[in-house]
Amino acid sequence: MKTIRILTATLFIIFAVSCTKEKNANKCSISSITINNDITHKRTIKYDNQGRITEYYVPGGSKMKITYAGLSGTLEFRDPNVDTLYNSATLLFDSQGRLISFEEYAYTIGLTRYYYAFKYNSDGYLISTEQTLSGPYDLYKRDTLIYTNGNLTQKITRLSNNSIYQTINYTYGTDKNKTWNFYWNGHTEPFSILSGYLSLYPLLGKSSANLPTSIVSTEGSFVDNFSYNYLFDSDGNVIEYNELRSNTSFTESTNYKLEYICN
Repeated sequence: MKTIRILTATLFIIFAVSCTKEKNANKCSISSITINNDITHKRTIKYDNQGRITEYYVPGGSKMKITYAGLSGTLEFRDPNVDTLYNSATLLFDSQGRLISFEEYAYTIGLTRYYYAFKYNSDGYLISTEQTLSGPYDLYKRDTLIYTNGNLTQKITRLSNNSIYQTINYTYGTDKNKTWNFYWNGHTEPFSILSGYLSLYPLLGKSSANLPTSIVSTEGSFVDNFSYNYLFDSDGNVIEYNELRSNTSFTESTNYKLEYICN
């Protein structure tokens, strides 16, 4: 599983920026992402005719594919150069197209089963995730998600002994969210148990209504701070944003430029 985690670490950005499908005349999805103006590693994304992500490609990195068949699906990680299959996972959906389970067997560290279950409230928001592992790693985690006025405002992750592993708090501005589904980077994701499978976010129910201005992640005594500012197109889609990350170890700024395909 460690191999897959390394391969998928570069994937987190796209799934932070998968468009929310709103009921308006212009439905847009991210078609490419450029980080810090590095066009040699420009991420590209493909979709099916229902707007679901089918492929995410990072030049020099890895390729991820998702295929759908009724209420099930398959997620594959492949070498983008020779199309070698690294690993795969089975996805199950409810009648509204929301992901309800994810199952993967990892062979790189001995036979290990990773199983994730997802639950939603009556408003369509994901409210909890549970991770069950069998094999060399018996780690167990539960994520609880709390919403206020249609926005995810807190995520609490607990271990099997009910101790708190991580808390993430989200603060929002007045700008409407037409771009992202659920999370903003690999450090502040509200599904810490997924760790690398961030392609699943657009399949996990409704997204927050507004754009966050700051996110604070707390793990024990370590506190990670993130702040954001945005540029928009005429339809209100984010076409560029800057993220400032700061903690006791370092401070860094990252720029993201987004392109869309609309129908």
